[in-house]
Amino acid sequence: MEVELPGQAVVPSATQYRFKASAPPAVVPQPRKEAECRVLYRDLVDQVAFNGKVRAKDRATGKKIEPCLVSVRVSREGFAELVLDEPELDPVASLHHLDAIVSQHPYDLEPVRPVVTFDLSRYKIAPERDVVVGLDSRPDLVAMNPIDFEHLIRRLFEKIGLKSWVTQASRDDGIDAVAVNGEPLIGGLCIIQAKRTKNVVSAETVRSVGRSRDSCTTRARRRASW
Repeated sequence: MEVELPGQAVVPSATQYRFKASAPPAVVPQPRKEAECRVLYRDLVDQVAFNGKVRAKDRATGKKIEPCLVSVRVSREGFAELVLDEPELDPVASLHHLDAIVSQHPYDLEPVRPVVTFDLSRYKIAPERDVVVGLDSRPDLVAMNPIDFEHLIRRLFEKIGLKSWVTQASRDDGIDAVAVNGEPLIGGLCIIQAKRTKNVVSAETVRSVGRSRDSCTTRARRRASW
């Protein structure tokens, strides 16, 4: 499989942003040192997780399914040990060498537990709304219904190729929507909080998004090490 890696621009050039109460108010980025950018980019591909899925129909129910038939996680050093152009290299033996999880009965679509996955079951997904219909070229976003605004933000994430869902108001930990980027290497789960207000978003609101992100990251690591 050939995958195009991201360029140096994938490393954020700013470490954080500070609100400056000047006239006019401004958000000032704090630049990241070039040496730190080099280290972060070098370590970008430290580990790669691969889940091989197949789209099929459940023969018992007729519903669409995507069983995972092979799942593997390998470090940079472990992958470098493989001599991929060796004619006698056995792909099956290589998977066992990398401690991959392989379905014992792939033809019967017997699934395996992926080494890394994102659990969306903790979020109560709200019904979708098509909020783009009826909007002219210059909509007044401040006057938009708050729920419609959340769905509009969801559509923006979908526009750049992500799968996204709006969460229901109850028990969402302040999270308005979630989006999943399925791209290898740089993919992941995005936590979205949409604020439709004329005022400055409070620091506590920003911190709550960070706490939700850290919580999801911790759960993903626990599942990966299971």
